[in-house]
Amino acid sequence: TEPVHSAQMFESRTSVGMTNIPAPQIAFRTSGYTLPGDGGGALYKRVSTQPTHSGKVQSLDGAWFEIAENFPVPRQFGAVEDGVTYDTVAVQSAIDYVYAKGGGDVQLTGRYHSGNIDVKAGVKLSGSFRAPTFNRGAGVFDLATQAPVIFLDADASLTVRGNAAAEGFTLVRYGLVIGDAPTTFLGTAIKIRGNDAYVGDMMIAGFDKAIEGISPLDGERCARHHFQ
Repeated sequence: TEPVHSAQMFESRTSVGMTNIPAPQIAFRTSGYTLPGDGGGALYKRVSTQPTHSGKVQSLDGAWFEIAENFPVPRQFGAVEDGVTYDTVAVQSAIDYVYAKGGGDVQLTGRYHSGNIDVKAGVKLSGSFRAPTFNRGAGVFDLATQAPVIFLDADASLTVRGNAAAEGFTLVRYGLVIGDAPTTFLGTAIKIRGNDAYVGDMMIAGFDKAIEGISPLDGERCARHHFQ
């Protein structure tokens, strides 16, 4: 097997799993998650033991590597971002990775169809919000190209824990066409659980309740929330 150089680019995580990576090699990049250019490329670094989070890959010779990105995105965990395919696992895996690393940002850039999402303490789930275009003639907002946006199932919610944040994206019930006066509302969009949670700079539509404070878990307080 030819030695792998630190600047070498693998096509995908699959390519890494088919390659022996000698001990002197400490890092590499992939150009995609499943396929080259699919937006899931990332920098990986060698670690001594198998990580507990999902941002990891194992080489053919058994070495473990984990994502080493300051601002990970769900595509680096397998998200498709077409607004139809379930991306729940990918979005949650990105959150869990940041939580395991001590906190930070998960950047949303695409269109995610999802079930329940749990934004854990110390994690900020964020995007660059832009309001959707309203078509006056049709009487609906145009969500066809809206991003970042999470399309939540009616029985699902985005839970924001204490000292966590969610901001800068659109949150819509999956299947909803937004008009001047939508008539069907289901479920709760955001559930606050814990102290000092922050929610801001968002558009929420299609739910019975936009934001709801719920009973915290043992050891969590539910005293101060920040909405904007």
